[in-house]
Amino acid sequence: MRLKTKNTLLLASNLFAESCNLAQVFQDVAIGLSVFDRSLKYVHVNEKMAAINGKSVDQHPGNTLQQINPRVALALEPILQSVINDNQALADIVTEVSTSTMADTHESSYFMTSCYPLQDKNGQALGALTLVNDISEQKLKDAASDELLKLEALLSDLSAAFINIPVREVDWKI
Repeated sequence: MRLKTKNTLLLASNLFAESCNLAQVFQDVAIGLSVFDRSLKYVHVNEKMAAINGKSVDQHPGNTLQQINPRVALALEPILQSVINDNQALADIVTEVSTSTMADTHESSYFMTSCYPLQDKNGQALGALTLVNDISEQKLKDAASDELLKLEALLSDLSAAFINIPVREVDWKI
């Protein structure tokens, strides 16, 4: 049975390589795409996923997520393992990956991740397909927008407080 699983994943990998259209779509999409086997070894990745991991496309096949990028592995391995074990997709999960190299700084990248089981004809999970979209820029914009809203609320409260004070009291305090 294990041999059939490896053969099926090999066939899936060959499908990407042999199908010009599918391979081109796989490479051209603006999100990271990767195929994993049951042991969480890369079968195939596109350029975007390789860039997210900081490695070349050729360095991925046959290596585990942990071997390629331990920080990404911390966020993604539990999701992948759940998808493969439960044979159920998990979609639109926001994951945070620390990009700090020093203990006293906190820098992160944020990703919207979806994982889907790859099944054989009997419905058994052979591995998983992941779709990873870097949403770090959007998270920064959202955080800045939240801070601006807080500042505007504070200024509004201060303005309301001064409006309710008679002018002679304001003049006296200045």
